Amino acid sequence: MNLDMNDENLKGKKIYRILLLIFLGIILLVAVYASLRRTAARFSRDFMSPFLRTVTITENEAFYAAQMTKPKKQLAAEVQMLQEQNLVLESKNHALQALQEENRSLRALLKLPDAPEFIPVTAEISGRTAAQWRERFVINRGWSDGIRVGNAVVAPDDAGNIVMAGRVIEVSGGTAVVATVFSGDCRLSVMVETDKSIGGMEVLNEKSLPVVRYLPVAGKYQDHAKLLTSGIADDTPSGIPVATITPRGKDLPPEVIRDQLYTEVNVSPLIRIDSVRTVVVFTRKGGNK
Repeated sequence: MNLDMNDENLKGKKIYRILLLIFLGIILLVAVYASLRRTAARFSRDFMSPFLRTVTITENEAFYAAQMTKPKKQLAAEVQMLQEQNLVLESKNHALQALQEENRSLRALLKLPDAPEFIPVTAEISGRTAAQWRERFVINRGWSDGIRVGNAVVAPDDAGNIVMAGRVIEVSGGTAVVATVFSGDCRLSVMVETDKSIGGMEVLNEKSLPVVRYLPVAGKYQDHAKLLTSGIADDTPSGIPVATITPRGKDLPPEVIRDQLYTEVNVSPLIRIDSVRTVVVFTRKGGNK
């Protein structure tokens, strides 16, 4: 009985070894095949490269020779046709970019904050000057559309979210001038989202970023914290994103205490003025009378 069991164990071990050798052989064959295939592919590319290059050079020379035999008038006509085609493609590209911008703006309008006391009026930017490109622009809505001095103006940011763009400072019958959040003519009451502290945002020096002053000294302020409109002013809805707190540097708190009376922080507006084409003006209900 013991001899039979030993024989069976030996047979089982032999079968196991044979299967293991077969498995290892298959793996080795696959590895060798893959290596040979890569080597053969590289060799074939290197071998065929001079012939393919010769064909390409021959085709180019034949094309250039054919071009040289054409009359100058025909070549000029072909150049003009290519230029016209290029202009058509460029115009189509600009049209697509305009459609993308319009789509982004329309999507953003669907995210307008719920402000029951206000009526949103959509407007397009109709004029700007190079000298005050960031600080001011003109919109194609005015007194007849219910626009009044002080109305809040919002626009979509790069992500398609509605953010504060500025305030109306001048109004005529069909147009209005908007001072952006980068202008010293635009002052806003803002609230730090994480701390609920309220201060005043203004531009102290033209061509520089705004600051928020008169924040409580005891407040807790964080780098990159978002600031929203406080809603204290009657002509501005609350909760509109305006800016974020700018870090002052490593190991430095974002706030600076002035005269031991109030705190001041530097901020970066969320709006990118260069990309703004469409805006929304919040006019207060009953303000048209």
